[in-house]
Amino acid sequence: MSPRAWPIAMVSLVVGGCVSQAQRYGVSPTVLTQQVLRNVVVGALTADATGQTADTFYMVGATAVADGRVRVNHPFFSGIGREGNVSVTGFQAEIASGLAWTIMDYRWVARDGRSGSFARATLVLEPVGDGWRIKHVHSSSAQP
Repeated sequence: MSPRAWPIAMVSLVVGGCVSQAQRYGVSPTVLTQQVLRNVVVGALTADATGQTADTFYMVGATAVADGRVRVNHPFFSGIGREGNVSVTGFQAEIASGLAWTIMDYRWVARDGRSGSFARATLVLEPVGDGWRIKHVHSSSAQP
């Protein structure tokens, strides 16, 4: 390689590397990965609404913030009570730098139908083994 061609080759290498990095940032997951992430998030939400243990959905040391307060006991999600049903009304996921983040809208309704709430949660998940676990969740109830 001639001395003049070397700088051009380096610039091409650096620019090519930057383009490939930019393409990997904020990538929408595949349909299969999207479903796996959704299953983890919905599983944690459902466990919260039914009062079941949700440890298998969370990493050790995971944090949960609901309506601006750190939660260390169930319910971890905002607007969730013990006796009711929960349904997901919206879900999005993206992956970047080995982490996934999701935005989920959900609705909780008491079993007697007398009360309910709408809320949104943002979750950060980390790959563990062949699956994903929740590292952080922040949820807020919709204000009337």
